[in-house]
Amino acid sequence: LWSTTPNAGLLLFNSAKGTFTQEAHDDKKPGGIATKGAVKSFEISKDKIGIITRQGLDELNLKTSTFSHYRPDVKSPISIGGIYIRDIIRDSKGYVWLSIYRMGICKYDPANGSFTNYRYDAKHPQGLTTAYVGALMENTDGKLWIGTDGFGICVLDQNTTTSTSYLPDPYNAASLSYHTIRTLYKDDLGNIWIGTKAG
Repeated sequence: LWSTTPNAGLLLFNSAKGTFTQEAHDDKKPGGIATKGAVKSFEISKDKIGIITRQGLDELNLKTSTFSHYRPDVKSPISIGGIYIRDIIRDSKGYVWLSIYRMGICKYDPANGSFTNYRYDAKHPQGLTTAYVGALMENTDGKLWIGTDGFGICVLDQNTTTSTSYLPDPYNAASLSYHTIRTLYKDDLGNIWIGTKAG
């Protein structure tokens, strides 16, 4: 069991022994975790753990016990698009999606370490509806559901990069209840549960 801490890096709990092992930031260890503050850990694959930090995305290789650090690079079109990561999920094809606040979303390919960025562009109204993105979820049809701050839900078709929006409508009782989305969850029956700022 992996857990993150605000000031002590990453912790691994051994349930059989009841003990913790710490992966802490060390300036003298460039191959370690990049910062003391870890926000969230996530299984990228059976051999890799992703860690959202205040500086971007770190990746722990469980076979080598070494970390890779992914940061934006203006010289590289396949680098991560930003550091303010709000959510991370793995889709049915094995790609990892990240929502990056004030940028948009990006798709990470664990096989080659490359990122494909989908930035909000006001000149492309059929794409992302805002840069203020948060919760992520893949639906059964492969479309990506994106919760936003103030713009409801954006459902992105990965194949066409076009989207459908769901917004509150005061004249429709069956519409979305609030425009700021905190969480998205799909249950075993295929129902999608939406947590908003208002409940």
